[in-house]
Amino acid sequence: MRINDQRVYRRADTEMVDLAGDRLVYSVDYFTTAVTPRYLAALREEFRIPDDVDLVVPGENDLPSRPPPGYITLSAEYFRARLRIPFHPYLRRALH
Repeated sequence: MRINDQRVYRRADTEMVDLAGDRLVYSVDYFTTAVTPRYLAALREEFRIPDDVDLVVPGENDLPSRPPPGYITLSAEYFRARLRIPFHPYLRRALH
C-alpha cells in the first residue's frame, strides 16, 4: 500500500503481539507509518502549525493508539477537516 508516496506495510499478527502484548490493539496499529520529517514540515507550512508545537515522527515500535506521554496522535485528515492549532479551549480541556 502507498500513503504520501511512501510504501506502508501491514504488521503481522505476531509482531503486534510483540509490540502490544495483552493490551487492546486497534486496526490502525497494524500499519507502519509513512510520516517523515519532510512530510511534517510540509504539514506545518500548509496548515500554519506554530513552530512551538512539536511534530514528531513516530518510532519504529510506536503505535498510533498509544503515543508517548504528553503527545497525541493526529491524522493529517483532521487538519484537512479544519482542525487548527492552537486548539479551541473546549477541545484543549477535553484532551487534558
